[in-house]
Amino acid sequence: MGLNRAGKCPLCGAFRESLHRDHIIPRFKGGTDDATNIQLICANCHEDKTLADWMAPENAEARAAAYKKQKGRFSEVPLPPAEGGEV
Repeated sequence: MGLNRAGKCPLCGAFRESLHRDHIIPRFKGGTDDATNIQLICANCHEDKTLADWMAPENAEARAAAYKKQKGRFSEVPLPPAEGGEV
């Protein structure tokens, strides 16, 4: 996520000192980094849009794949010993 120039957010109309680069079609849904797929929006709208895109019911499979990938990576980290005993 890159920060860019100050301006008016096209989604909410608020003026902000910095705007975020947002993928109109999210990359996880096949969107590209092409300039035609990028818009500059405020941080609040970017967070709201990202969450709405990610949590949409049609994206459940992508969420499950990302969770599985993260779980696999973090499962390699050893757990600390349990209080009062060994693992």
